[in-house]
Amino acid sequence: MGLYPNVCFHTGKRKVLTTESKAALVHKSSVNCTNREVTFKSPFFVFGEKVYYTYLHYLFCGDVYVVHVQLVSVSKA
Repeated sequence: MGLYPNVCFHTGKRKVLTTESKAALVHKSSVNCTNREVTFKSPFFVFGEKVYYTYLHYLFCGDVYVVHVQLVSVSKA
């Protein structure tokens, strides 16, 4: 994904999908972690770190607009 390799897609509450279409969770210490249904301005998140416990967790998440992902993504030829 070019300059945004750590992108995930928010599906609901703490659940996100990775770029490999695998399920993961936003870590409980993250600012964007919530147990209730929240609508973010953009469903795309950029994360800083992957942590494996019993399930894959993402740390340091922040939402990013689709336009930013499209502008800096580069396809490998």
